[in-house]
Parts: sequence; C-alpha cells; structure tokens
Amino acid sequence: MKKILFVLALLTLAVTAQAQDKAKSSSDTPANSTPTRMMPGAKIYIVPNEGFENSLSAAISKKKVPVLVVEKESLAQFKVESTVDFKKGSTARAIFLGPAQDGAATTASLRVIDQATGIIVFAYNVHKYGAANTQSTTEAFAKHLKDFIETGKGGQ
Repeated sequence: MKKILFVLALLTLAVTAQAQDKAKSSSDTPANSTPTRMMPGAKIYIVPNEGFENSLSAAISKKKVPVLVVEKESLAQFKVESTVDFKKGSTARAIFLGPAQDGAATTASLRVIDQATGIIVFAYNVHKYGAANTQSTTEAFAKHLKDFIETGKGGQ
C-alpha cells in the first residue's frame, strides 16, 4: 500500500512539473511577449532607401526626437524601414490650377522594428500633396515618433 501511495505521489509531482514547464515555455515566446517600448536615447538605424534616409535623419534631428541615429545596423537597437512612392506633378495642371494643385504627391510607410525580437514597435503611414513634400513627409514621421517615445502611445 505504501508503495502505491509513493508511486502516486511521484506521478502527481511529475505531472505538475510538466504542466509548469509547458506554461513557462509558452509564455517565453515572442508572440506572447509585450512589444518593446522605445526609450529616449535608443539607437536607431535607418535602412537606405534612394536617399530618403537622409531626409528622415534630418527630420529626426530637426524635430529633436530623443534617439541616436547610427550608421551601422549592428550598433542599433531598432531599425527604421521605409517604403516611399513619389508621384510627379503635371506642368499643365500647375499652369491651369496653380503650383499647389499640380498633382504631385508622396506616400510613405515607415516602421520601427526591435532588432532583438523582430517586433514592429511603431508604424506610420503618411500621404502628402505638393512638389516639395519629402520634408513634410519625414517631419510628420519624426513628430509622431517623438510623441510615441515620450508617451508610449501612437503609431501602428
């Protein structure tokens, strides 16, 4: 009888330990973890995209976003990826409707990715009209990124 009770106690402990291990391993997966919050002073790398990265870097500096832009991806905690579509304006439209209505536009989608986890912590899409809109586009992203870092809200 004592042997049976001993075996049952061992089985109970084994089942409990196995359940705890399973619960712990499922909570350690990136899918269940909370996205990383960007803190002031974070190092970011801007992935090159036909010169757009230069405008973006300037806008981050101008808007005083509290991050450090680094040249090497290996030094960064976060990377910024962008997709940009430039639409040229029409000379005829500019003549008849005015330069502001020439049909030129820029659409940009940007995302900030945590290098360690691969989690997208911030994403932003912007559409600006007019010929001189690259600066406006990058400054809009920088403004919203700054708000996200300072408040933890916004993006995505």
